[in-house]
Amino acid sequence: MPITRDRGPALEERILVQDTFAFQEEQFVPIYCKPKLIPLKTITMEKIEKIQREAQQKIREAELLQQEQQEGEEEEDRPEDSEQPVTPAATDKPADVWTADD
Repeated sequence: MPITRDRGPALEERILVQDTFAFQEEQFVPIYCKPKLIPLKTITMEKIEKIQREAQQKIREAELLQQEQQEGEEEEDRPEDSEQPVTPAATDKPADVWTADD
């Protein structure tokens, strides 16, 4: 559409597609920031695991104590003459042998 001014030449306004921008495309650029570290285990889980480790340690100590007591009792029950094994012939009791009658 021609635009005219008072006493001047006629001006035409031409709008081309290459000269116009309805909007500009935005480019997404990564923004680097300090990483946030998340603990793998919560404080509650760590407390529960600590209690479990302590309980297992107490059980092991009790088992070791029981084994030591059993070994001590076995040593007391052994005869002092441990070089000669105890056999049925060495005892004074006669052997109990059963025979079938014909």
